[in-house]
Amino acid sequence: MIKLNFNYIKLAPLFLTLVSWGFISSYDFSKIESLLLDRVSTWLEIENEYTVFYIDNESDQFLGQRYPYSLNTYVNALSNLSRYKTNGLSLIIDQGFYTEKDSKYFEKINNELNLISGYKLLGELVDAGGIRDSFSRNLMAERYMSIVTTDMEDFSKDGRVRRLVLDISGNSTFTKKLAEAIRGKEFFNLRGSFYNTEADANFTYTSFSSNTKKINFIPFHLLVTNGIPPEVVAGKNIIIGASFK
Repeated sequence: MIKLNFNYIKLAPLFLTLVSWGFISSYDFSKIESLLLDRVSTWLEIENEYTVFYIDNESDQFLGQRYPYSLNTYVNALSNLSRYKTNGLSLIIDQGFYTEKDSKYFEKINNELNLISGYKLLGELVDAGGIRDSFSRNLMAERYMSIVTTDMEDFSKDGRVRRLVLDISGNSTFTKKLAEAIRGKEFFNLRGSFYNTEADANFTYTSFSSNTKKINFIPFHLLVTNGIPPEVVAGKNIIIGASFK
């Protein structure tokens, strides 16, 4: 009988490779991708860089108006904000109906926008009727489409994956431009992004940040009435938008 001198250690890398490939080929990466993205969001230290002024029913009741509010309300809010040196402002306001008589208020809003330090971005909401720009088209600031979709997939925290639109037909969306403004650089060929020929758009999967403890969430009416301490706006990325349920 011939005795074979067989070294099993040499086959260990091959064995591990085959096992790994079996795992990869059978796993649904729509789940692990969202898990990793959410996990990454907890690793990134936010360092209290953001203040969100949210508009909801509480602000409606306090101001005695129904959103999207009078133009003079935004004049007062931006006037209070311009007193402090912010890192930038992003504004997503639902559209109302305006006439020539409102031009003097838009002029005041533009004057206050010019006084606010840092970048200024306007998000234009998009729905089945198209781009709603009756408010934003009167302002002197960069304007981008604001689109966020929700996919019903397994998700690490709340059972949903956010499908983020990066650009459409080569035009960047508000979310992508905001990220570029905050980071101070443009993003190209983001890892994990993919192109959809039917929509002529680039997408990526992401999640809401798991770490929201260092983000200031403040009712909008406190900005209108100047009831805010300077430290919540100075040096921060300011976001103003509606949050109705």
